[in-house]
Amino acid sequence: MGKLTLREAVKRFDVSKPTLLKHLSSGRVSGVKDDTGQWALDPSELARVYNARGGKLPDQHIEKFPTFSPVKPEVVNSEIQDLKLKLVELESALERANEKIDLVEQIAAERAEHIQDLRRLLPAPSSEPISPRPGFFRRWFSA
Repeated sequence: MGKLTLREAVKRFDVSKPTLLKHLSSGRVSGVKDDTGQWALDPSELARVYNARGGKLPDQHIEKFPTFSPVKPEVVNSEIQDLKLKLVELESALERANEKIDLVEQIAAERAEHIQDLRRLLPAPSSEPISPRPGFFRRWFSA
């Protein structure tokens, strides 16, 4: 796959030259400047950021994907068995976690009752208001 110049990139992708230059300088798109000062841009890098004009890339830039090969049933069955074992392990872990939550909630309820009992044992607050200490100026000027 060959590199594209700035002009070719603008023609093939839905981007203007000033926008492309701004993105190159900010690092949003990567490219290499050669000795003459011209940009060499990778088409896959441009396709990552911009849409191709006409909605698709030119044929020379489309990579071939490997064909689908069916998975053997033995592999699928062993994976299913592994997943079933993992599911059983996770269900038992969830059950243990729920038991711990129930125990913690029970302890919290007992402690709340104990706090209420301790509050009942405390003396009742006095009804007379607490007078604040006189401030600095009150001490000097109240005489």
